[in-house]
Order: sequence, then C-alpha cells, then structure tokens
Amino acid sequence: MCGEPERKAFAYAFYATDDTYAIAVIVLARLLRQLGVGPGIGFVVVHLPLAPPILAAMAQMGMTTIAVPRPPQTRHWYFRDCLVKLRILLLTQYERVIYLDADSLPLKSFDDLFSLPFDGAIAAPPALWVRRPWFTTLMMMIKPSESLWQRAERHFPALQETGFYDGNIINEEFGPEIFPLPDTTIAPNSYWADAQKETPLGMPDRLPKEIRLVHFYDLGKPWRHHPDRVPGLRPKAHPAFAEQRRAWWQERERLIAESPPALRRVLIRRKALDRTALPKLYKRSRYRLERVLGAL
Repeated sequence: MCGEPERKAFAYAFYATDDTYAIAVIVLARLLRQLGVGPGIGFVVVHLPLAPPILAAMAQMGMTTIAVPRPPQTRHWYFRDCLVKLRILLLTQYERVIYLDADSLPLKSFDDLFSLPFDGAIAAPPALWVRRPWFTTLMMMIKPSESLWQRAERHFPALQETGFYDGNIINEEFGPEIFPLPDTTIAPNSYWADAQKETPLGMPDRLPKEIRLVHFYDLGKPWRHHPDRVPGLRPKAHPAFAEQRRAWWQERERLIAESPPALRRVLIRRKALDRTALPKLYKRSRYRLERVLGAL
C-alpha cells in the first residue's frame, strides 16, 4: 500500500479500479457531504491507476487517495478487480470506516453509525434480495486490522477454483462474526422497478423511510442509461426508480460544470464512453450475470 494517510478516527471509504468508478466515487462523496458529514470524518479511496486530473480533484476535496497493487483477478469477468475492495480491511490508519459502493445513491447520512457499539470487526446489512443468509458488501462498517486482511487474503490462491469474489470471501470467512445492521440500511433500485410488485421491505410506494442507500442494480450502473430513457425501459416502475437515476445524473452534471478544464475533459470523455462501451459479453450472458449479481 502506498501513502500514509493522516490518522483519523473515522472515514468513509471507497475503491476505484478505473476512471469511471473514480468519477462515481466523487459523485457519491459530494452527495454524502450534501447530506451532512461531521467534522473530522475523512474520505479515503483505495485505487488502481487513475487519470491525474481525477486524483487532483480528489485531493482538492480533501480525500485521501491510496494506490494499491492490482490483486489477483476473479474468475468471472464482471468481478475481475473487485478484490481491490478488500483493501479497505487494511486501513489501519482509522479506528472505523464505513465502506460504500460507488454506484449508489445516498438518501440519508451514515454519520450516526460511527458511534454504534458492536462486537466484532465488521457490521453489514443482510442482503434480503438473496435467497439464503447473506450479508451484502455494498455497504460495510469495518474496524480495520492486519488480521482481517490476512484472513481475507488467504482465499486468493484458490480464486480460479472457487469462483469467489469479495462477497463470497466476506461471508465465507467472517459471516458468523458479522454484526447485522438494520434491513432498511440499503436497498437495490430493483425494489422500485415494478410499482405493483412486493419487495422484501414491502410495496414500492410504502418502502421504509429509514433506507439510507440505494444501489443501482436494475438497468445496470447509473451512468449506463439517461434518465429520460428509463420510462420506456421500465414502464411499470414506480416514479422513484427514474428519480433516483436522475438525481445521480444531475450531480454528475454539476460536477462537470464546476470542474477545471483538465478534469472536465476527462469527465466528458468518460461520460461518452460509458454509455457506449457496454461489453458484448454482458449481452451474451445476461441471464447468468444477473444470477451472479443476485448475491451482491
């Protein structure tokens, strides 16, 4: 691991494997700050190589950036670099970190969780959308330590045999020790994809107000489809389904408008590429991929 972040008690943590995800991290960090972030709470990003203007923008925002080596790749192409996420376990510069997946929309602040007492080293919400006991790794609260990293890392040599990705490793290695956060902490946007379909938390028009984070799962990453296309793609969706994507797009547009020229060029280029670079492999194996994503 490179860099020595300033020692702080708490931080929001993210990871980015390329410029697209790094931009999503910046968008998410801006949205979190709009909801309110307490004094002294840091922002830290572990990452693979990124464009210099993006790193400069993160630094200007007061975010700590930590370049890490590329870990072994997982068997499935979709999760090929997902083990970068597990570097969060090694952020021993912090007493506690709250990790959030970049392709998400925060609805409420997470600050109060930093003072939540819990036994063990990891807390996470149950993934109610998975048909088995499973903790999501889309959002985790972690007390980082060398021992956590070592326990996760020992699964790396067998990745091609086991097919494990970050979610498998966290659940297989730490599952019985994980402190469960409330069911309402996180919800996939698929809960709003059909206004007449009941979800594990209830009907889309009566979902709990306690939901803190929406993860973009249905229709893929938030940058894939313009919000204006959503009604045609999901005609049965609750209005919130399109509104969530529009909120993400609007924040990215504000970021583009407020950025210096070098960063603006990167943002505009990635915006164009991200809407046209959907891999053919995704289309050929969509059913299989959706089954895999169901375990997120």
